[in-house]
Amino acid sequence: MELLLLQLKNLPEETQQILSLAACVKAEFDLNTLAIAEGEKSPQAISLDLLAAIQAGLIQPLSELDENLLVQEYKFLHDRVQQAAYALIDESQKQFVHLQIGRNLLEKTSLQQRSERLFEIVDHLNRGIELVSNRAERNEIARLNLIAGQKAKAAIACSGAKEYLAIGRECLVVSSWQTNYELTLDLYLETTEVTYLCGDFERVEYWAEIILQEAKTILDTVKVYEIKIQAYMAQSQPLRALDTALQFLQQLGVSFPKKPTQLEIDLELNAILSRFSETSVESLIRLPKMTDPNKLAIARILLRTTAVAAMAASNLHSLIVSKLVNLSIEYGNASVSACAYVRFGSILCGMTGNIELGYQFRKLALKLSSQIGNQPLKTQILMNVSHMILHWKEHNRESLERRSKIAQTYMKIENAQLYSKLRKSESKIAQFFEAVPVGIAIVDATGRPYYANQRGNQLMGKETDPSVAPEQISTQSR
Repeated sequence: MELLLLQLKNLPEETQQILSLAACVKAEFDLNTLAIAEGEKSPQAISLDLLAAIQAGLIQPLSELDENLLVQEYKFLHDRVQQAAYALIDESQKQFVHLQIGRNLLEKTSLQQRSERLFEIVDHLNRGIELVSNRAERNEIARLNLIAGQKAKAAIACSGAKEYLAIGRECLVVSSWQTNYELTLDLYLETTEVTYLCGDFERVEYWAEIILQEAKTILDTVKVYEIKIQAYMAQSQPLRALDTALQFLQQLGVSFPKKPTQLEIDLELNAILSRFSETSVESLIRLPKMTDPNKLAIARILLRTTAVAAMAASNLHSLIVSKLVNLSIEYGNASVSACAYVRFGSILCGMTGNIELGYQFRKLALKLSSQIGNQPLKTQILMNVSHMILHWKEHNRESLERRSKIAQTYMKIENAQLYSKLRKSESKIAQFFEAVPVGIAIVDATGRPYYANQRGNQLMGKETDPSVAPEQISTQSR
């Protein structure tokens, strides 16, 4: 390092300055970036400054001469050269240099380039944030960190997202909940979600509580409750997740009986089915979009609650799905309506035996999903269709390949851990249905799923119950 520093210091002053800027950028750099970072010189002038470094063998060109007879792209010969060039900057000036580079990049790049170089810009600004005292600029840097955090979260880079969001919060003043409410709310909501994605469930409660205390309206807390429900499910606490969902729905004006009777379920189902005596299921595709913020919030929480209830309260599940379907019919289709139609189709197939009508809801859900721009939600709909409805008409051997392809897409969008669990489940289901004729569901006298052959019980994580006599086992034709 010392020898490299001596070699660098023998170069012209202008060359040293440009190389130190290049070292701040990255190992590979180009003339336009250096011109923006430097702020005053043209690419042509910077190209001349770099000649001495090329001749000294410290950097090397990466591109050919362009139409202006300039080499645009370069790289340091190796990491130690970059480190030595960076060491040319006085330690007390490094924050200022990074801040100035970040400011110049932010100011002089186009909107499209700004989006593409967001992390680069934000990283430079963050290195010099301690030198920024202007409140407007700090708020802008907080906003950029929010966007960077969201982008990192979308790339499943949770640790990076946490860092960006933490710096974003640090940029805010103590009174930001009063003076800059929307930005503060967004930063804390994203922080809560990223904390959940990192599996730090204790901190999820911490951040959620702050938002619940500071939020101005109940609608501003919808995402908090969605995250809390997911966090409880991730901790295998479905009853707590269900209680959280039902309590929040009550705040939104929606309530359910704690232990719904079969009569209540039948009445809700019949209320929906009666609508199709004079109209078709397919006609629901022409419903307007749901726009009422309160109803949209209810729809989002109802969707979260359906998955929870399916595990923790099967009778309640039917009522919740029916409520979401009715909500869509009355107030228009929301992005989550397609998921509701899939689940309702599954209920029709499994509970009422109306497989044909259930399949019509499957088709409706697939048509609606083609209009959704949200790829994770679209893939979730396809997953639900393949796992909840297809098997009522198709043998598992025929639909397994299709489900596997959907599962692979879901893995790319969600995460590898979820996909791994899904594939294990898929394998067990495939093995079980290989041995069971299509169209036959087996339940015991109490209505619990029960598998007649021992191999099926073992595959599905159950043990054969010797106390159940064969005559107590009934079959239901699908």
